[in-house]
Amino acid sequence: MKKREVENSLERQILIGMITSNEYLARVAPIYRPEYHEGSMARTVAGWCINFFKDYGKAPHSSIESIFESHVANSTMSEDTLAAVDTFLRSLSSEYEQSEKFNLEYLFDKTVSYYRGQSLRHVATNLDTLLSQNKIEEAEREILNYRTLAATFTNDQSNNPIYDPEIIQASFEQDSEPLFKYGGAFGRMINPDLCRDSFIGIMAPEKRGKTWILTDIVLTAASQRCNVAFFQAGDMTDHQQIRRIHIRLAGRSHKERYCGTVYVPVHDCRRNQEGLCNNHHRRNISEGPGYDPLTSDLTVEEMVNELNGYIPCDWCRRRSPKSYQPSLWWIEKKITKPLDWREAYKQGLRFKRLMGGRKIKLSSHPNRTLNVGKIKTLLDLWEHMEGFIPDVIVIDYADIMAPESGRLGHAEFRHQQNETWQALRALSQERHCLVITATQADAASYGQESLSLKNFSEDKRKYAHVTSMIALNQTQREKQLGVMRVSQLVVRDDEFDLSRQVYLLQCLQIGRPILGSFEKINNKKDID
Repeated sequence: MKKREVENSLERQILIGMITSNEYLARVAPIYRPEYHEGSMARTVAGWCINFFKDYGKAPHSSIESIFESHVANSTMSEDTLAAVDTFLRSLSSEYEQSEKFNLEYLFDKTVSYYRGQSLRHVATNLDTLLSQNKIEEAEREILNYRTLAATFTNDQSNNPIYDPEIIQASFEQDSEPLFKYGGAFGRMINPDLCRDSFIGIMAPEKRGKTWILTDIVLTAASQRCNVAFFQAGDMTDHQQIRRIHIRLAGRSHKERYCGTVYVPVHDCRRNQEGLCNNHHRRNISEGPGYDPLTSDLTVEEMVNELNGYIPCDWCRRRSPKSYQPSLWWIEKKITKPLDWREAYKQGLRFKRLMGGRKIKLSSHPNRTLNVGKIKTLLDLWEHMEGFIPDVIVIDYADIMAPESGRLGHAEFRHQQNETWQALRALSQERHCLVITATQADAASYGQESLSLKNFSEDKRKYAHVTSMIALNQTQREKQLGVMRVSQLVVRDDEFDLSRQVYLLQCLQIGRPILGSFEKINNKKDID
């Protein structure tokens, strides 16, 4: 056991896959050979899973414990193997919880590669033995047998796309379920792209809040039990990013100047604001503003103080959406003191319970020192040392990453950028995970109310590589009100409308870039 700790980290992942995933076990069973696993514990557990699949057509899941107990009762294992299996099975409780986010495609690719290597090692050993004994014909048969066996490993061969039911089923099922979800109008816009193998770009001018949005994505994904790798490519230091994470979790800034009264935007209804709602569930009984807050010239403080006692109401937002006309108002939040590290730590412990055993890995690097090659090296290291395989990879941000060649001056900057975006797309495909990054808009974007396809910086080929490109739009007035408009510039696999915009409610003073969302269509029909 000391020599091979559950034999090795990849074998541990293979065993977890065999125990917890029906589809993974079904794909591994045809290429499995006992000799591919080096240790007795791994061979024993893998054999149980394969036999269970042959009998019942599924993975054993929690039945693995009953299988283990029956073998203990019959004393069919050595004491060393018994102890190793017992230790392994006791460590699986968190993996059972995480199996719903199982990265099947990535682990299967790794398994095929591992089994191919093991098979070659066995063939090489056998050939060496046979040749040393001058058994030429037997050695030739060994080579022929390997050629037949190698055909079962080909994981990248061409497929029949017309009438192979397994290929067709996998293609349709793989595309369906997001790894995590947002609610409301923003969720309806972005959720279909939050899937494995997707690559999402977020475009905005400088200081528009891209890092806040990326941080929120990291924490939202982790709260819905995804493993998340967060790479800070030089926009912020490690300490700055960690502070932002905890400000977002606590909903309170660490700065004294953000203490006192903060006006936080919340959902409201235009019918409530205009006094047209007769629903007996309506929370507000005082007179509303009678105007659309988004078009008012008053400051937030002036609007709130002018209607002292007014209560925003969104009762119909989920219960009677046909009656609901989305708008916003503000509530006053009193912050008495800045966030300190002790409170941040306690909040982090509370959030850890939501993660259900999943992890966030933050890796920060100086500007222009991180590239995709280095990201792959770090991911390989984390996988080998900790068994960490990300479902979501977030990079802040692609434009300040180092060239893939490692030499800053080997090509024009726009060609370096294209290589980076190509490599990020390949990362999402090779790792079968969701990759999200940000990019700066061009100089012309500063004077625009909404970004267009013309506002790319450096190289328009970024659009060619992403699954979706999202624009963050915000005027100075909207920033004061605590709203941001989000639109889709490019969507690869679905219809999209460049004029469609979703309003995000946000309050960055308390680290919350996404408090809610609603959609306005042609300024007539509103959708939450």
